[in-house]
Amino acid sequence: MWNGFPVLLVGTSDKNRKFFPIGLAVTSSETTADFAFIFESLKKSYTEEYPGEQYEPSVVVADCADAISSAVELEFTENVKRVHCWAHVIRNVDKKLCKVKEKHYRESIRADIVQLQLAKTEEEFDAASHLWLKKWENNENTADFVQYFNDEYIQKCSGWYEGRACGFPSTNNNLEAINNLLKTNAP
Repeated sequence: MWNGFPVLLVGTSDKNRKFFPIGLAVTSSETTADFAFIFESLKKSYTEEYPGEQYEPSVVVADCADAISSAVELEFTENVKRVHCWAHVIRNVDKKLCKVKEKHYRESIRADIVQLQLAKTEEEFDAASHLWLKKWENNENTADFVQYFNDEYIQKCSGWYEGRACGFPSTNNNLEAINNLLKTNAP
């Protein structure tokens, strides 16, 4: 936030997961239109720098915001893989998981989710998440969490496993580190 307005930082990461900022936008909100404008600006800037070429990332890593996903769909082809940041997923999971009363269930569920994240292919993730649901869905102690997790991270935002985009970062932690640096040094 800057003077009450969201600040959106965009960049790229290399294979070593080092983040390189490309642009910064101060917006009135964080809507699909805002993110689409940023992506459109990146495409335009790239075309100006490299005439005759089109900017088309192969992977977009960000939190699970619908506005970002919708903007990716609007501005890029279906060849762009949308990766949901694993760090954001597990933080959100932890917030909800604390509502499961029994510690041994919380620990076991979390360990299973961490294993799901290591899936190497979509088929492996689908099979493993199906087995995860089968394991936990009939447990009355975990029913609310299982419903939440299935709705949010299996049905809606399932692109958080390692095999979603092999060789690419599964988190945007480096971006978050730069965001934190900007926040702590802001006047």
